[in-house]
Formats: sequence, structure tokens, C-alpha cells
Amino acid sequence: MLEEARSIPPVLSYTLPTLYRLSRRLVSLDRSFTVRHHRIQPLALSVDEMLSVDANHLLCVHAHGFFECHLVLAGEMEMVESAGRRPPVGEGGTILLAPHTPHAWRITRMPCVRCVVSCQIEPRLAITSPTTWPVIPAVLDELARLFHTADIARPGWQERATAHGLLLLSQVLAHYGWPPDDDLGQQTTDDRAFLTTIDQLLASHLDRQLSLTEVAECVTMSVTHLTRTFRRLTGMTLMQHLTNYRLDLAAHWLTTTDLPIGAIAHRLGFLSQAYFSACFKRRAGLTPSVYRHRQRSFSVAKERTS
Repeated sequence: MLEEARSIPPVLSYTLPTLYRLSRRLVSLDRSFTVRHHRIQPLALSVDEMLSVDANHLLCVHAHGFFECHLVLAGEMEMVESAGRRPPVGEGGTILLAPHTPHAWRITRMPCVRCVVSCQIEPRLAITSPTTWPVIPAVLDELARLFHTADIARPGWQERATAHGLLLLSQVLAHYGWPPDDDLGQQTTDDRAFLTTIDQLLASHLDRQLSLTEVAECVTMSVTHLTRTFRRLTGMTLMQHLTNYRLDLAAHWLTTTDLPIGAIAHRLGFLSQAYFSACFKRRAGLTPSVYRHRQRSFSVAKERTS
């Protein structure tokens, strides 16, 4: 049974000092993500309570040289840009600012608690700035999973935290016009929520292969309905997606960590290193060792020419 997925405490069940400690633990991972050929390097993660003398007090105008994402956990805040003001946003509100965007904050309901994630994205990402800030409850759920993973710190928690962080950032970016709607086909909001739930299950259970029955139980579908729905939305079977998800994460670890290939295979739930290598070669066209060597050689050459 997948009990862990059903017992994730909300973020604010932790004290602020505990969240500060867990944030430092997560930042110390120093992991980058790759989404649609863009490298995302997290720089900082923090949770704080914003204080203001009164609702009319505007905190200082400033700008950053990096992307900054604000997730409102409690209370209500208003962001004022040089381009104008937008309605305040409450719990679940998600504000994503591009680099060098002058802005200031006004607290409209206290206590106001936020989580701030700052990151660099290369190549620079063009995002669509909405007329109102989106409220994304699923992002708060994913943030809770991220902190819970860091808190219990079971063996392999670093890899699960990396997967949850990738999913969280992908959910935020999807609400800011990236990837373009054309890349999302005819998927509805419910369809995307369904696919997000599947990926959350994968991120929480990287070290073993989930059965169709387990996944169907978690999304409250029959196995037949699950299989048909997933193929309609993605053009592939669920088992193909499970394998591809793990192999994509394996490629990320081969490039950014020194984990032995056997350890990667084990942490991703493959039965043996040989089977993992065969699956990886079918997808990438290279064995894991050759792929790692080429990626690192490319990184060194890029650094020498930059």
C-alpha cells in the first residue's frame, strides 16, 4: 500500500525554525533540473513571515538578477510592479518574477507566510505574465511533499527531493505560459491534474516498480480506465511512461552526480544494472558510462570556451 502518499503534513504544520532548517537541508543538495532543454539551477529556498506596520505600507522597491517564485502559504499579499498593480493573492497564490523586474510588496492580510524559491534558468526563459496571479493548490501539495521528504530523510531522500523539486517547478512554469499551449495538445485542466498525480506517485516511489493496480487505486480508477485514459492523453502506455520517467532521471543523475551506475539502477527500481544499462541504451543510444563520459566532456569543453 502507498501509505506515505496519504500522510503528508501541510507545510505550516511545521514551525518556522523547522522550515528554515529543512530549507537549508534542501538547498545543500545543490541539484539542477532540466525541463524542455532548459537548465534550472535553484539558488535559494526560504519560508518566512512577512511583517508590515499596516496594509498601506509598501516594502522597498527592488529587483533581482534571477527568477523568483513566491508561494503564499497564509495571509494575503500584493505585488506592485513598475507596470502597475494587480489584485492581492492569498493562500495558494503563486507569483513568478523574471530577472530584473522592479517590484515591491504590500501585506494586505496578516499573518502572511510565504515560501520563496529563487533560481537561474538557462537559456533565459520567456514567461507570460498574467493579469492576475494564479492560485495553484497542487503546488502547495508538492511543496509539502518536498519538505516531508527532507524531514523524514529516509535512504534515497535526496533523489526523491530532486524529483519533487522538478515537479514543483514544472507545475509553476505551466501556469506562466511555458511550455506554449501548442505543446500541451488538447489536454484539459483535469487531464493535466491526472498526469501530475501520476508523476507525484513516481517521484515518491522511485526505488521500486509500481504496478498498474497500485496506480489505479491511487487515482480511483479501474485498471482498464486508467490504461485507456493514459494512452489517450500521452500516446504511450503507463508502463512505458514509468520507464521513460526513470530513465530521464537517470540521465540527469549521470550528468550531475558521481553516483555509481549500479547505485542509480538500484535507486530507480531496476532489477539489475545490466537490465538498466540495456533500457538506457535503447532510449539514449548510448550505454550509461559512455553517456556520462560524453556529457562531462561537453561540460568541460563549454567551460573552457566560456
